[in-house]
Amino acid sequence: MFSLIKHPNACPFYGAFIPPQEDDPTVQESPLILMTLFKNGSLADYINKRRAELEKQNLFGKRQVIETTTLINMAMNAANCIQFIHSRTIIHRDIKTANFLLDDHWVIRVTDFGVSRAMYDISKGDYTFSGTDRWMAPEVFNKYYDQKVDTYSFGLVLWSMLTGLLPYDNYHNLSNFTDEIIVKGTRERIPEFIPPVHPELSRLICKCWAADPVERPEFTEILESLYNMKCLITQRPYTHIYDGLEEKEFHQFVELLLGYMDSRTRISFCLTNSKFYPFRKRSLCM
Repeated sequence: MFSLIKHPNACPFYGAFIPPQEDDPTVQESPLILMTLFKNGSLADYINKRRAELEKQNLFGKRQVIETTTLINMAMNAANCIQFIHSRTIIHRDIKTANFLLDDHWVIRVTDFGVSRAMYDISKGDYTFSGTDRWMAPEVFNKYYDQKVDTYSFGLVLWSMLTGLLPYDNYHNLSNFTDEIIVKGTRERIPEFIPPVHPELSRLICKCWAADPVERPEFTEILESLYNMKCLITQRPYTHIYDGLEEKEFHQFVELLLGYMDSRTRISFCLTNSKFYPFRKRSLCM
């Protein structure tokens, strides 16, 4: 499954092998996966670091842990990849902050497709109890579900990016968790920070973790909501049609495009998307 998923916001997969033990070449160890090392760690690590910074300033619990613009950028990275795998009829089934890695440019790379499954296999009855309890949609416990389980988990990721907390951390055993979250439909609270959480972001989170999967948005809708929020915050259009291009393709395309623009137009265009910012600096020097 990992080898089939090739996307700019997915962790690259280079191969897998089983190394022999040094003292006995006939005995093999556990399989190893070869992938990129992302030194910035995971989104979970980043959240913990931001939380520690706020705690030092005595601001934890008063301000959101990741500020809105950065949160939206990161959320768009992850949503782009999940939308891609959903378009290939694949369910990730273990969406959580620990499975979003950060590359050298702080761009999210989705990883850990170990429990991912094709919808074709799921529809044939492979409704296994998969994922991490606190991030799992209620219907997973009943073993009948579809791609909307990823939407539910993504809502909890957005909430964790706001609060710096793990979801449902107060429920210390599975029976208590099951009774509150699945039976009673309890959800985490959107905090009243200063400045307040963007109202559209609050609405999106609540839609994502709706009890009825039918009421949850597809990832195409989630992306559109995030794009609209970014436009409202920056007060300029956001050019997102290039987000799915591989790095080499992206640079080739932009070089060609900028060749038809004068300096002023280049600068204006480069402000429409953070991916274009490096080209803006070059335009200022021309």
